[in-house]
Amino acid sequence: MFKRKNLDNLILNSLIGIIIFLLPTNFFLKFFESASYVNGLRIDYLIPKLFPSDILILIILLISLVEWLKKNNLKNKASNFSKKYLSKEPWLFSLLAIFVIRQFLTPYPISSVVYLLKLIELGFFIAFLFKNKTKIYSEVIEKSVIATLFFQSSIAIYQYVNQKTLIGYALLGEPNLNNYIGISKSETFGIEKIIPYGTTAHPNVLGGFLAIYLLYLFNKTGWKSKLEFNSTIFIMTQSLIISLAIVALFLTQSVSAILTFIIGLCFIFYQKYSKKTEASLQKIFRFKTISLISLGFIFLSIISINLLSMVYPKDQSLNRRNYLNVAALEMAKNNIVAGVGLNNFTAKVEHYSNNREVVRFVQPTHNIVLLLFAETGILGFATLGILLHRVFFKNLPSVFYRLKILQKKRRSWWWILVLLPIALLDHYFLTLNAGMLLVVFSAVFLTESN
Repeated sequence: MFKRKNLDNLILNSLIGIIIFLLPTNFFLKFFESASYVNGLRIDYLIPKLFPSDILILIILLISLVEWLKKNNLKNKASNFSKKYLSKEPWLFSLLAIFVIRQFLTPYPISSVVYLLKLIELGFFIAFLFKNKTKIYSEVIEKSVIATLFFQSSIAIYQYVNQKTLIGYALLGEPNLNNYIGISKSETFGIEKIIPYGTTAHPNVLGGFLAIYLLYLFNKTGWKSKLEFNSTIFIMTQSLIISLAIVALFLTQSVSAILTFIIGLCFIFYQKYSKKTEASLQKIFRFKTISLISLGFIFLSIISINLLSMVYPKDQSLNRRNYLNVAALEMAKNNIVAGVGLNNFTAKVEHYSNNREVVRFVQPTHNIVLLLFAETGILGFATLGILLHRVFFKNLPSVFYRLKILQKKRRSWWWILVLLPIALLDHYFLTLNAGMLLVVFSAVFLTESN
């Protein structure tokens, strides 16, 4: 029995470690490409994709389901669930049912339903991680993070120095940088240079990944690593990898990722090295305080981008962000009840923008709050709000009883503020596999103090 338990933990930790390593990769299989065209233009965001991480997550969930079925009588559990939850929470489950049905009635139902299944998959995965937190070895997480940082930052620095691709798509989805069309570039001392991608879909995604993984290391270990093993070589190696990752982060020139990194470092150093304890930080930044601050920044980001686009009318990035925000607001206003459907923003954006460049530059709005509102409307916000309220504050389902993050002493809500720059200046937390997994990683591993 002892050996079996250790073997199960070894398999679980190996899978988790591989998922952490694969998180920033853009390697996938496409499905239903023919159903992703809008007025003759193929929209990449509408194409359902299967990533290696999806396969590993499904394996973990399937093993967990089999173990659960062995321990429980399915018929009795279903009966108890119906009595405990369906009867007590009719509004919640009614909203959930309406929300699910809505996704089958969108202009591109395949895209919406597959995206919904993705959300369900990640929802179960995050619940599994919380429930089995004690089985996951911190050493495995830290080593996987360090290995991934080294791999991605090395590729990124190579791409920037040599201004070309290292291997290509076979290297876990590395994009083709040899064709300058559609590649992100910037001017450095009057010379136009390609910005590094690593193996991600965009430099901003690479920057966000580097920032959050670096913050995890600093949050868990600070300058002194738990993984020292009295080895000077290991400490020097880890310091070198962290230095490479910081260099790669700034090479991405991702404003949102750099802001996230700086804000995160401020919180981490405050709670680790100030005279006040972490408890004081948690006391200052309670959930209500965080919510009010976040709400203020949501409005501030929208207004600021609008004003800056008028002050700098030739700045392409600002103007694109602004007209996508305006399109999102118009979309939400015209579909206020249920939105246009999950993952359907890019399919409808040209109908809600006066800027004709939107036809060429088809992307989701770079603000996940506006994106969520445009795609789900009041129905989505009401469903999400009630669900989170029941789970976090009413302690409703017993399945969440082991979520230590929900216990008063373990709440670390400051990480929400850390993620705000990316959430309000980009869209990949909701639209790309790497971004969605970064949210899962942050919620599970950044929230728990050292």
